[in-house]
Amino acid sequence: MRRWLVIAAAAFLAGAPAGADRVERATPTMTASVEPIGNGRFRAVLHFDEDAPLWIFHRSAVTREGNEDWRQLSWTVRTRGVRLTRIGNHAALVPTGGRMPKVVEIFIRPFADDLLADYTPAVTFTDGTLALFSDHFTMRPAPSVEAVAALGASFNSLPDYRGGNPRVVFRSGGTTMRHGGERINHKHFDTPAYVTYGSAAPRISDEISALLDPGLPRWLREQLLAEVPGLLDLYAQKLGPHGGGRPELIAAWEGPTPNLVSFGGSVMDETIILQIEGDRLTSPSRQAFGFVRQFIAHEAAHFWLGSTVGYGDPGDAWTSEGGADLMAQRAAEAIDPQHDALDPIESSVNNCAAMAADGPLKAAPERHGQQVFYACGLVFSLVAEHHARQSGGDFFSFWHELIEAERDDGVASVEDWLAALRRVGGTEEQIALISTMHEVGVRDTGASLAALLGSAGYNVRRDEDGRLRLS
Repeated sequence: MRRWLVIAAAAFLAGAPAGADRVERATPTMTASVEPIGNGRFRAVLHFDEDAPLWIFHRSAVTREGNEDWRQLSWTVRTRGVRLTRIGNHAALVPTGGRMPKVVEIFIRPFADDLLADYTPAVTFTDGTLALFSDHFTMRPAPSVEAVAALGASFNSLPDYRGGNPRVVFRSGGTTMRHGGERINHKHFDTPAYVTYGSAAPRISDEISALLDPGLPRWLREQLLAEVPGLLDLYAQKLGPHGGGRPELIAAWEGPTPNLVSFGGSVMDETIILQIEGDRLTSPSRQAFGFVRQFIAHEAAHFWLGSTVGYGDPGDAWTSEGGADLMAQRAAEAIDPQHDALDPIESSVNNCAAMAADGPLKAAPERHGQQVFYACGLVFSLVAEHHARQSGGDFFSFWHELIEAERDDGVASVEDWLAALRRVGGTEEQIALISTMHEVGVRDTGASLAALLGSAGYNVRRDEDGRLRLS
């Protein structure tokens, strides 16, 4: 659920369903125990409960800048006979000779830079408080280096294994530790979560637990506290209940970087993570309010599109990401009658035309091209919205019906999404084109998108710069 919007130097994002690839059984296949050890460092001890030639990480994203393996920049393996390496698309621990040990110790300096299409490993506050992400410590066994090298972004094609969900145990180590706003000494997680260490204290109400960086500009703090509950209420009215409990908001301020407006964020289960930066956000303005509202609305939508129902394989993410983008536009229109959605929608159409030329959407994770999910997912969502309106509904009603249809199994895959489009009146030609762009790609993306949007009631033309314009 990773989303980036940078305004000034550049404008512009991706994510994965939590735990979608795991086998639900009683005994964990591995356990990681994590605690602070002073001087800003942490110690992780990984216990493997079965023999395997090597182990790979559930999440193996690379850095946004440089496409580097972030663990190799910040983790030090202390156990002899084991090395941290990268095999194709996956980070792994492999023995340097002989058998893989059953216990591996690692020293960690929390990595707070941005990853491509994954949750930030450590979100840091200006007062030193940090939020550490549990799922970066979880692993699964693999049969061979060759098997891992042949994998795409997902490891679903590896053989099954006997264990259940990997387990991560966080310990306070004498530091103030919190989860969900509550102070704790230790806690184990079988599903992904953020745990915070440090002195920052949350503001807890019936609607939300908000842990806000003391360095955030005051107007930003006030808008976050005011608008997140309102957006969640709006979505609940339109989409039904989401799958979690009381939401938690963790918002970090990364400083007044000159000539910049930057938002990073993600959602999992009950938690929204925001990372905000830029000197253009130090003072309130109508434009700044609009940026923040749009960003919050996208992330809040993920409590339903991504958490209540996930999206299956990594290459299916356009259903949730594009859906959250269009839903955020419609939520902003409902809150602010002066909000104009046309410009961002046109930007998405043209970004989709450019990015989808690189290949099929389902292979975007392998080429580090997840930004296409937001752009093309929004375009496809416009088609669903058109047909929902034709039958007296709207984009919210399209997703409400899809969520209810898939709530029990918790996944709204591309196939499920296309079936919902067919139910609401989507034509076979529209469904075939969307499916083709997802599976194999098309040659002339601009012409294909113009035809798709034309069939959904839009007038599409090219301006003198060759950009697609809508009316």
